[in-house]
Amino acid sequence: MKSRKSPRAKWYNYSSGLFFITMVTDNRKHFFGEIDGDTLKLSDIGKIVDCEIKKIDKTNPIIHVDEYVVMPNHVHLIIYLEQDNSKFIGRNLSELSSINPYAENGREYFSQISKAQSRLSIIVSALKSSVTRKARMIDASFGWQSRFHDHIIISRDEWNEISNYIKHNVQKWADDCFNNQIEKKRYS
Repeated sequence: MKSRKSPRAKWYNYSSGLFFITMVTDNRKHFFGEIDGDTLKLSDIGKIVDCEIKKIDKTNPIIHVDEYVVMPNHVHLIIYLEQDNSKFIGRNLSELSSINPYAENGREYFSQISKAQSRLSIIVSALKSSVTRKARMIDASFGWQSRFHDHIIISRDEWNEISNYIKHNVQKWADDCFNNQIEKKRYS
């Protein structure tokens, strides 16, 4: 069986930094609630997602959720990961710490990083897993798309733009690329 290409940047190890994350439900189904005017009315599963995101800062001292929004069928987060690996509670971190950043062959270094599961992937997987376990008690059909989208935030201007996008995402739902109603209108 051929393995799929990783969507993560090969040149970055995702162990620290500022990241814009998007996680989408399977088939873009509206599990998290509905938007009424400029307000999102969270469903019971949406409330679970909101609660689990709020727990992230409390469960690990080097992970900070800077901004987030729960939408009907997706979630956006800005996550800041501090550099201190000694305080990180997660699996596979030993793989990252054993990688030699001073390897003679740069290609070897980056291939080692891509084989190790990144801290960011661990965090997103844990969040998705926790939500899924609880959500399936409410709706057994609940699921996520298998992957998530990430963007490495590299400047204050970029952070401001993404933060503003998250803060106003509910009000701009009519034009959102994840809004299933847009596709329905196009093909009607």
